[in-house]
Amino acid sequence: MPYSDKVSVIRKQIFRFSSSTAANYRAMFRARSNNEKFAKICIVLEEADETLFRLEVIRELKK
Repeated sequence: MPYSDKVSVIRKQIFRFSSSTAANYRAMFRARSNNEKFAKICIVLEEADETLFRLEVIRELKK
């Protein structure tokens, strides 16, 4: 994919969200309660969905 400012910003966001998703997933296993575990997995799902959205935007930019 050719370089562009739009894509560069989205790539950085994808990196940030995907690393945060992984960190929260890992933290979920260290949760002290079921409520904390549930809260962490909700964050993981939200960040994974945001990453998917950005990947879809990139796909649309390629068209």
